[in-house]
Amino acid sequence: VVLSGVVANPGTSVRVTASGAADTDGTVAGGQFFLDDGDGTFDASVDTLLGTDSVSSNGFTFAVNTSSMSPGIKRVFARTVDSDGDFSVPVTNTFRVNAAPTLAGFAASASPISRTATFTLTATDPADSDGTISRIEFYRDRGVLGLFEPATDALLGNATLVGGVWRLSLNGSVFSAAGTYTLFARAVDNNGAFSEVRSMVVQVA
Repeated sequence: VVLSGVVANPGTSVRVTASGAADTDGTVAGGQFFLDDGDGTFDASVDTLLGTDSVSSNGFTFAVNTSSMSPGIKRVFARTVDSDGDFSVPVTNTFRVNAAPTLAGFAASASPISRTATFTLTATDPADSDGTISRIEFYRDRGVLGLFEPATDALLGNATLVGGVWRLSLNGSVFSAAGTYTLFARAVDNNGAFSEVRSMVVQVA
């Protein structure tokens, strides 16, 4: 069994391919893919049937969606069935569902923030249970509803880890005028998974 990746971020898919199928006295009709129930042993009556494929193009394949899976190691089994309804010996492989990082929040060093002075944004308790924090991203909202939209919101920068604390120092001129602004922060782990987005409202003078 060949996997498209050994680590999958939550909500992404892992493509599983069963290759090298053959039948000496007939034809291979299809492939079946199962998720192990946790005991490491294949049992078609207990393990979860993820899906099937009847078109062999460089092997039988199935995209395993990880949306409903908890973080951790997952074992998949694959077997083929021939034109007589007989099954091959199952083969197996594993992948890991990555745990998303967490971020408790963040804080600004000044309130209100002066447009003519430097201020610092500090992340609160970023953590990753199965890896490391790669970066903390800070954004300024460009909309009017206070909703995080990474494609359009202004990336203020990425925090630097100094003395065990993730901080980003900025000049108040990143704000175009005095007023009320919404800022966002999110943590990114070493596998590219994002934490839940945290937000805060700041006053700029």
